[in-house]
Amino acid sequence: MKRKGTRKYKTTLASLIAGLLDYSFIVGVLFFAFSFFYLFVLFFLSLGEEGDLIEGATPVEIHGSALRMENLSSEAGIVDPSLGEIRGRLNFETDSTIFLFVDRGYKLLHTLAGLYVLFQLKLLFGAILQKKPFHLDNARRIRKIGFIVIALGVLNSIVPYLHSWMVLNLFTSQVSSLRPPLDFETNVVFYGLVILVLAELFRYGCRLEESQAGTV
Repeated sequence: MKRKGTRKYKTTLASLIAGLLDYSFIVGVLFFAFSFFYLFVLFFLSLGEEGDLIEGATPVEIHGSALRMENLSSEAGIVDPSLGEIRGRLNFETDSTIFLFVDRGYKLLHTLAGLYVLFQLKLLFGAILQKKPFHLDNARRIRKIGFIVIALGVLNSIVPYLHSWMVLNLFTSQVSSLRPPLDFETNVVFYGLVILVLAELFRYGCRLEESQAGTV
């Protein structure tokens, strides 16, 4: 009786998660379609109008040596205080649409990657509801999710750096103390590698179960 109740609870939980994934996937598709349409409209509006300024922002890094601290004194025996690297965002206005499309396009890419992950999770929990959890297709789906996570970790490090470099390169002489920050998201890449390891373990378990079933 206890085992039957446990199985029913697991089935209900899997159904609930599958329902949430379906809902999230639908919302994500609608958000992506709206964002793509918005970017499409902005593109054609920018072609017909000249001189309109577009607000933008980019991450920057400030050299602490550029900020003077001669007048900073301390009564606790602290001498020669200095600042290290300071992170912030540089807000600006421009009449060039390239910065808008880089920023919005990058966000659309994030949304598309999230939709792909949700789609793979939908298929994964669909197989669980069909009582086919240990299948090679599920191992492939987990591996695809791992590759997407790693790709996002790499892009999150490169794209903001390139965007900041493009902006700062326009007026480097006026803001020589600013530079584009380079932050490699090792934690995201590590999570992706862990997912790939789990996918290989899952694939090994699937093959082991298939061999045992063939032996029986």
